[in-house]
This record gives sequence, structure tokens and C-alpha cells, in this order.
Amino acid sequence: MAYSRTCYRAPGVKALIAVMRLEALTAGAGADQKSFSGTVHSAFARACNIEREGGALLGLVAREIGAVPRGFQLASPDGFCFLDHVMAGARAFCRGGLLRFEQSIFSVDLRLARPWRSRLADNPIDGNQRDIADAWGAAWAALGAQGGAIPIDRQAGGAIVDLFRATQTLRLDRARDAVLRLIGLGDGLTPAGDDFLVGFLAGLASVPKGGEGHAAFRAAIAADITANAIRTSTISRLYLEAAAQGEVSQPLAELAAAIGRGDIDATASAAAAALAVGASSGAAASYGLLVWLVPVVMGFHFAVQSDIYPAVRAVMRKAIVGSVLLMGAYGVYQFVRPMPWDLFWMYAAKMTVIGVPQPMMFRVFSTMNSPAPFAVVMMASLLVVLSQRSTISWLALGAGATALLLTTVRTAWLAWGIGFLIYACFVPWRSISRIVVPLAGLGAVVIGVVAFTPLGDTITTRFATFGTLNDDFSLHERMNLYADISNRVMNTPLGEGMGGTGPAATMSQGMAMQNFDSGLLDIVFSLGWFGGLVFVIGILGLVKFALSVREVRGDYFDLALRAGALATLSILPSFNSLVGVDGIVFWGFLGLCISRQFFVDDLRLEDEYRERAMALSAAAEMAGVA
Repeated sequence: MAYSRTCYRAPGVKALIAVMRLEALTAGAGADQKSFSGTVHSAFARACNIEREGGALLGLVAREIGAVPRGFQLASPDGFCFLDHVMAGARAFCRGGLLRFEQSIFSVDLRLARPWRSRLADNPIDGNQRDIADAWGAAWAALGAQGGAIPIDRQAGGAIVDLFRATQTLRLDRARDAVLRLIGLGDGLTPAGDDFLVGFLAGLASVPKGGEGHAAFRAAIAADITANAIRTSTISRLYLEAAAQGEVSQPLAELAAAIGRGDIDATASAAAAALAVGASSGAAASYGLLVWLVPVVMGFHFAVQSDIYPAVRAVMRKAIVGSVLLMGAYGVYQFVRPMPWDLFWMYAAKMTVIGVPQPMMFRVFSTMNSPAPFAVVMMASLLVVLSQRSTISWLALGAGATALLLTTVRTAWLAWGIGFLIYACFVPWRSISRIVVPLAGLGAVVIGVVAFTPLGDTITTRFATFGTLNDDFSLHERMNLYADISNRVMNTPLGEGMGGTGPAATMSQGMAMQNFDSGLLDIVFSLGWFGGLVFVIGILGLVKFALSVREVRGDYFDLALRAGALATLSILPSFNSLVGVDGIVFWGFLGLCISRQFFVDDLRLEDEYRERAMALSAAAEMAGVA
């Protein structure tokens, strides 16, 4: 059955708009304000935090997280991801209970959210009762089976023991000392020490009310934690302050209630639910490993194919030029008249961050999954196309450059400029026409597109932001992010491993930071201090190789590959361009250059052997004549 473009598009957009308005199910303590303005402080897969005017954070969480204090639980569908709909730094506005976000069609209806409170004191945990003691043991058994206590024991075992003993004897001075040692201890946006203190405060609020001494101890500890919460991250501070007031997340509150009822089965189930938040998966680990290793393996594969380098070179030259032409042309067409499958992808993948699925209202991604990787591939490949002289390469240059501009990825634009300057420095002065002529042609294409086509408005609007960097909110947020995550990197000397960031982290942890917005910090955070140092030293060795062009100055294809690889590397301060699709460009281009070097070295050795053999043969003939 055939479907017309119009019939497909209209229902798709209506459905997208309908799905993108979610209702809030619950409103935790401190989340009763229905009119406010603020900024998206941070966005994760299953949670989003809004910093309201005045500095207070308000949380939004997916249905499976449960109710939370100072936040709203949303009626989100399965597979919902906040990262697809909101960006850190975007403005948020709530009027009359309807929450909307800048540059996004995503909205939240807060009006029907039912109030939710932890009510920790409703089921007091009295360890002297047999059934409650058994339920408490079931909770510990679930924790031990998952191994959840091991990391915090290693980091803060002494402080935890001191706090436990001080609480038993109501020694407030020793308890305060232990609390100070725990606040902010550990990695991540909610360090393990803070998580323990949240549970500790929940426990204090759940025990039966004792005499005045017990009440005074609880109040004093809660006040101390509130006063010192500024020492940890903003997000962790939110939950510490709420816990000090007796409010914790729904999974933890349900666990406390199950223990207080002495219900062993309910305790085991609640403990499993609480421990499931942030659980990792083998699929995520495998994905993270492949994202790092596949590009390197591909580059290695190219490098060791030196014996067939001429054939590989011929194929790659045609493939790069043809790919740029097809992907570029399709990208331009996609922007003007998106195909049904493109609209479906934007809808299914919830890519509202890149725009609205309507003609000329989104950032081009062509045949790839999003604008950023497409921009990096197109940027580096255009440098290679620039080195070619054929009719099809001129067509590819025009289509590819236009598509690159329509991605509106400024980092890729700047990287192309860096790559072009490197290529210009590589090319001998006698061949200056190879720089001037393509550059003039490229300039004519850009001017023509901007001045005489409807595409110009999108491009010029984005270009104009280069002149207003002081007011660029995303740039300021990135600078602030560098400061925030530098601490996290410095406190993780062994690294989180491949997959500690990016989509793999989102897959495994759900609420983990997806992107670092800094490739350098991403490398150190993933590989650790020593591993990162080794990796960076290796990269510097490759940079030295790429800059050693004395013997290849006449090979413009090889020069363009080196310039493309270095341009891709220049993106590293913004994001990790050495992994995934971007990494395939870097490692693949350098792999081809290394393969050429091996091929030339082999030819040189063969010539030397041939000359020696001829010399020995001549000497033998002379000896025979003599």
C-alpha cells in the first residue's frame, strides 16, 4: 500500500506533539510551585533538573524512578529519555502549571500531580521486634547479594563505623566528625558518601521516637548535614537537604515501610527495586568497548594492508568523493523536503533537540543518526575532495559544503577551517593553484547558497552567533561544565573504564552523565590518569607522524588525509572525536597514511635489494672474466 507524503507527515507531527506533553503523576515535598522560570541545570536519560530563579533545584524524573522530594514524577512512556527533548542550559518556563522548554516542543502538565510524602515515621523500625529484625536481615541480604556495600565500605568504612558507634552512644561531636568525612566522598554527581547519608537520615527518621536526647541528636545531625551540604555537588545537595527534613525517594521510602511492617517478601522486593536504580548491564559495557576499539581496529586494518595499498587508495578516493556527493545532496534535499523515513526517525528517536520535523526547521543529519557525527564526517571528507580534480569532485564539493553548513555544527565549521589551513601549509608553493582555485569555487558556492536561496537564513543566523560569543549560553554552560567535571576527573585516578560516559553510561546507569563536552576530560575519566597519559602520548606520536610531510608533498590525497585527521583531532576540546563514527574518520585516515608509508618503504627496500643483486651479479661476471 502506498502512502502519500502529506498523509504521512501530518499524523506524525500531531502524534509527536501529543506524546511530547507528559503529565506529572506525583509532586514531592517542595515541588508545589506551579509558576516559575529557570534554566535546565542538567539532563540525563531518566531525570532532568531545573535551576529555578533563586538557585533552588527542581527535579523531573521518569515513571520508573518513582516519586522524589523536590521534584515531579512524570507519566513517561517506556523508553523515554530526557536527553532527546531537553538540553542543559535551555530556559524553562512554567505558567499556570504548564512547564515548557526553550527550543523544544516538549512540555509537562504539572496541574494534576498528586502530593507525595515519604511518611517515614508511619511504620517505625523497631529492631527489638522479631519480624522487623528478620525483614532488616532480608534487606541486608539483598544488598550483599548485589555487592552494593563493597565500594562504599572501601572508601568510607572507617567513617561509617565511627558514625554508627557515635549514634549508638549519642556522641554528637564524633557523629559530626564522621558526617564531615562522608559528605562529598566518592565519584559522580551523587557521591557514595552522600547516598549513605541519605539512607542514614532515612533510618533516623524511621526509628521509634525516643526521649529528648534522641530527638535532639536527630535534629542536630540533620542541621549539620544541611549546613555542610554545600561541600558536595548541587544535585546531591538537593537530596541531602530533603533527607534532613525526612523526605527521600519513593524506592527508599517503600523499603523503610516494608521493613517497618516486618514484611520479608515486600522488603526483598523493595530492596531489589531500590538497588535496580543505576544497575549496569553487559550490553552497555560491550557497547562502550566497541565504541573505543572499532575505530582503532579499522585504522590498524588499513595500515597493515600496505601490500595492496594502490588498490585500496584507488577505491577510497572514489568512495570518499562519491559518498560526499551522495550524502551532501541527500542532506540538502532532506532539509528542504524530508523523506518519510527521516520524519519517522526524528519521531521514533525523539530527536526534538535538533528541531521540529518540518521542512527547513531542523538540523541536517543526512544518512546518519544525528547532525554532529554527520558534520564531522563531512568536514574531514571535504578536505579530501578538495584535493581532487574532476567534475564529480566539484559537484561533491558544492553539495557537501552546503550540507555541512545546514548541520549548524559550529565546532565542525571551525575544524574545517583548521584542516584547510593545515592542508594549505602542506601543499608546496609551486602548486598554490590547488589551494586558490578550490577555495574560490567553494566561496562562490557558499555565497550563492546564502545570498540566493531560502537556505541562507538558517546559515546566516548560525554564523551570527560567532559575533555574540559573550552572550552564547551554550558556551558559558560548557565552561561551567569544565569546572564541575574537572573535580570528578581528578577524584577518579583509576578511571571509570570504556563506557564510563556517553550512550553506554546512559544504558548502564540510566541517570549517568551522557556527554562530557570535553574529549580530553572524557579520555582521562574513562582510562584513568595513567591510561589517559599513555593514550595521549600515543596520539602525540601520531600527530608527529601526520606533520612529517617532507616525503609526501607531491601526494595531495595523502596530504588531505593527514589534514582531515588533524582537523578531527582539533575537535577534542569540545567532545571526544576519537571514538565512534568520528573516530573512524581519524583512525581510518591515519591508517591509510601509515599504509602508504609502509608501501613506500617496501618499494625502497625492494629497490635497494635489486641494486645490490645487480651489483653482486656484475661483480660475479667480472670475476668470471678475470
